[in-house]
Amino acid sequence: MKASELLTVTLKRLLKAQGLTYAALAHRIGLSEATVKRMFARNNFDLQRLDLIVAAIGCDLPELLRTISRDEHLIESLTWEQEAEIVNDHSLFTVAVCVLHLLSIEEIQSIRSEEHTSELQSRG
Repeated sequence: MKASELLTVTLKRLLKAQGLTYAALAHRIGLSEATVKRMFARNNFDLQRLDLIVAAIGCDLPELLRTISRDEHLIESLTWEQEAEIVNDHSLFTVAVCVLHLLSIEEIQSIRSEEHTSELQSRG
């Protein structure tokens, strides 16, 4: 993947993790929503706008670069065997769904705790 694509994917992931839409980002950085969408669609950010975006999502450039570096090593797909194992294990499936929705560790632990309590109540 090209560096510009990695940058765009990482920025999108950070926006999603914070629940920020392109419209909200545009408002924060003083641009139109169409301009923001165009920058992301074209993977084309000038340095001044990149500075604005990074500040708007609450990180700095070194942190963004570390995130990009980590993202390069993320898996993009599972084997059929891995998918089957997740689907057949309720706990794994729950955690996988939580991770896909970018829930925090605390939120995942809370959901798992609620499920455990519910299982105990249904048994007794």
